[in-house]
Amino acid sequence: MGGAHQQELATQVRQEDAASWHLGDTAGCSLRLVGGLDISCATQPTEGSSGDTAVAALVVLSFPALSTVYEDFLQLQLEVPYLPGFLGFRECPAYMQLLERAREAGVVPQVLLVDGFGVLHPRRLGSASQLGVLAGVATIGVAKNLLAVDGLPGEREVRAAMRAGQWAQQSGHSADHQDEGQHVVIEHQLSQHESKPGGFQRRTARLAGLRFDAVCQLGSSAAATAGPGGLRVPPDPSAPAIAIAPAPPVPAAVAEQPHPSTPMAPRLMLRGEGDEVLGAAVCPPGCQHPIYVSVGHLVSLPTAVDITLRCCRHRVPEPIRQADLKSRERVRQLAAKQA
Repeated sequence: MGGAHQQELATQVRQEDAASWHLGDTAGCSLRLVGGLDISCATQPTEGSSGDTAVAALVVLSFPALSTVYEDFLQLQLEVPYLPGFLGFRECPAYMQLLERAREAGVVPQVLLVDGFGVLHPRRLGSASQLGVLAGVATIGVAKNLLAVDGLPGEREVRAAMRAGQWAQQSGHSADHQDEGQHVVIEHQLSQHESKPGGFQRRTARLAGLRFDAVCQLGSSAAATAGPGGLRVPPDPSAPAIAIAPAPPVPAAVAEQPHPSTPMAPRLMLRGEGDEVLGAAVCPPGCQHPIYVSVGHLVSLPTAVDITLRCCRHRVPEPIRQADLKSRERVRQLAAKQA
């Protein structure tokens, strides 16, 4: 167990749509069951702690209705120490046991949303990727906080870029209809107070080391294009330059119940050193702060983002949200019994 083992498993991760189900081709969507996995601890774990009492939860929802069809819980002692970057070794055994019990009950989720990271990880093997490889299932990592890895910007910069994308979307900047592949470059200016009262110091928003490709749906029929000087956005502290392009097409109808359209939502592709795409920051409709989506296994990043958004009734996608709420409730019940 360690970094070398993670690197070995990471070579088996497939960042492509290779599962048996599919989204949005002429035959329609065959995705029917989505699962959510989370673990709640009785006490807040600290680095190096072990023996924590916890409850792991698997909740399986229908898709796209998001109705609960199955749930299961596992009380356990987490004997593997809590070490950031190695949480898969701590969490995956419980997840594997829950998946086996679900299969025995005749419930096989086609894709799993895991509270945590996939390839957005120092060794490209977060909990979602590790589970996907070990169980041979499609997985997606969804996290509420951004992992500092491979030169990625901080959450403050990401949120500023998301605000800039939302501003462009709300302002209806779709420019002229040209090639769909072109990007609208928003050159955002930073405003920073000088030491003198009332003074401002301006500099360009392309901060050193930031590499963003933002993807927003700007309108039902508009294809965003680049103008001579880009679109000017009102000053907003620490907002980097971003690029805006049309969102992917909405998948075809599923059986007799059509899928909801993929919500209109700004997305930032997070690129590490070497221009490698590690994940996406996605802001679900009605939410101020983004979530961080990364490929786990057997899905592409566009598909991972698409499924995540369609599962969002709140900031956190419903499969993970239900697993979190119900595992926390089980932890509270355990605490009450021991009191």
